[in-house]
This record gives sequence, structure tokens and C-alpha cells, in this order.
Amino acid sequence: GNILGIGGAFFAAYIGVSSLAGDEKNRTAEYLLTHPVSRSRIVFEKLLCIFCQILILNAVSILTSMIVVRAIGESLQMKEFLLLHAAYLLLQSEIAAVCFAISAALRKSGVGAGLGLAAVLYFLNIIANITEDAEWLKYITPFGYAEAADIITNAEIAPLPAAIGCFVTAAGIAAAFIIYNRKDIL
Repeated sequence: GNILGIGGAFFAAYIGVSSLAGDEKNRTAEYLLTHPVSRSRIVFEKLLCIFCQILILNAVSILTSMIVVRAIGESLQMKEFLLLHAAYLLLQSEIAAVCFAISAALRKSGVGAGLGLAAVLYFLNIIANITEDAEWLKYITPFGYAEAADIITNAEIAPLPAAIGCFVTAAGIAAAFIIYNRKDIL
């Protein structure tokens, strides 16, 4: 559970933060922007590519998990299994969206910042799990609503942290559009 969560978060952070900043670093933005394509379209298409990659990762993960569980002869609680993967999908989307906004603001690669963000969010969740005084951190980190033990026990994704995650995802996407459309590309 945690390996898939943190691995998916690192993947989402990497593709999110590399998307727009990579064009400036590699000097392909100058070429891309000479075509009759709006900046909003560029952002939209790159965002679409990010979410397609996240969907493919999750589809492969779900199928592989189902095949392995069947191969070893175990049963699978399908509702909880799908809820857990839905939470991972939201977690990855949230981290990718925030890193995408970071990518729109950077001129060079921000891979370290993106991966660092994913790691910090993961460790904030660990702190929230260790002490009740820090339980409020579960509302800050997407790992708070993607906690496998909670999802399997309660057969639901915690609604408030997930709603916050949806809001942060939307805000990250909006920020990327605004920042990139106003950005001076060198």
C-alpha cells in the first residue's frame, strides 16, 4: 500500500514538474511557441498527457494486483480495493497538479523540488499517524486520505481531506494556466 502510494506520488511529481519547465530548459519552448498554438492549448495538452500517464500507471497497477491476487488464490475485497486505487489516483493527481504549477513558474528543471514536495507530504502523514497532536496534518497531505488501513477498515475515502485534495488539484491546474500564460519565455 505505502510503496504504491509513495512510488505513484514520486512518479506524479516527476512528470508534473518536468512538463513545462523542461521545454524552457531544453530550448524547445521557443520552437513550440512559434507555431499558431495558444499557450493555453499547450498547457492543456501537456496536462492531458500527465493525466493519461497517471491513468495508465493506475490501470497497470490495478490489473497487476488483480492478477497476482488471483494467482495466489486469495480473495479480493473489490469495493475497498477500488476505493484505495481511487484515493491513489486522486493523490497522484493532486501532487501532479501542484508540481505542474511549479513547472509553469520555473525556467529550469524543478525535479528536486517536485520529488522533495512528495517526500515532505509523505513524512507529514507519518507524523500525523504517530501523534494525535499532529492529526490535523492529514488535512494538508494527500497521503491522509489515501491511507490504506483507513480505507479498508471504513470502506470509504475520508470525504473532507479528499475534497480538500480536489480543491488543491483544481487550484494547481488553474495556477499553471495563469502562470504560463503570463510568463515571459526566453
